[in-house]
Amino acid sequence: FLTRIGETVTIGNVTGTHYGPPGALIERVALGFRVEGYFDHSDFWGGRKPYEAEVQLLPSIAFRGDRSISVILRNGYFEFPTELYGSYEVSAPSGGRLPFVVPEPLKNLLAVAVLPRLRLNNWANLNGRAYFRELPIYTEASRGREFLVAPQLQLKPTTALSLSYDQTFSRLWRSSDDSVFSTAIVSRLTSQYQFSRAFMARFLVQYNLEDRDVLRDPTTGLPIWIGGVEVEAEEEGTVEGQFLLQFEPSPGTIFYVGYTRMMEGDYSYGFRHKDPTQDGLFLKLSYLLRI
Repeated sequence: FLTRIGETVTIGNVTGTHYGPPGALIERVALGFRVEGYFDHSDFWGGRKPYEAEVQLLPSIAFRGDRSISVILRNGYFEFPTELYGSYEVSAPSGGRLPFVVPEPLKNLLAVAVLPRLRLNNWANLNGRAYFRELPIYTEASRGREFLVAPQLQLKPTTALSLSYDQTFSRLWRSSDDSVFSTAIVSRLTSQYQFSRAFMARFLVQYNLEDRDVLRDPTTGLPIWIGGVEVEAEEEGTVEGQFLLQFEPSPGTIFYVGYTRMMEGDYSYGFRHKDPTQDGLFLKLSYLLRI
């Protein structure tokens, strides 16, 4: 992820939609066009170009029975902010270290995504998203290619109980030599029970598994140093659990209490080699005074 501070964002959308007759198999066909631009705040008001921009073509089809499929076709541009790499150095072939040279902006970052939504029955939905896209690898300022697939199963077996399971798999390659930069797996289970209109309980557990290669200079392929330390390959697994009780007798008046725990350790789903790193108890009480 890239931290964004002090920026101006411009977004433009236009969509055309055709509706089918009542009861038709195809209820709606739409075609959208979207343009986004991300500017440093001073650059925007100075009339300079964005450091990131993209255009998207967004066709979609909605079928009878709450089923649909959407597609995203994208072409993007990205310029690496030089100030983010001030502490970077590169190993020199003859020993020692050399200053890191920020590469030229990335042009024609192409992407295609498919987002299906499938209603299985009155209490089960199967949704998902699949991406194949070019994108910046921020940590080493290089061009990458990502394959991401993320199915989601939503269940509501009763009016009170709802369950959701999300599974995300992402693999990122360097475009320069097709080497694998990282692999990430995110598993998330959420359950919620509505005891009454005002009282609700929710439980969430999420695993994050990541395997990342050493950082390499995008021009020479030699190791990168940050703050005088060579950045080596790493793999880790984290798990986060959260429990929440919420009472909302009326809009604007709410009380909730929750507990969360974060654990870090090896690349696995087990707890045996994971140590607690964060524990938190949180409370909120809000009362709407009506006069």
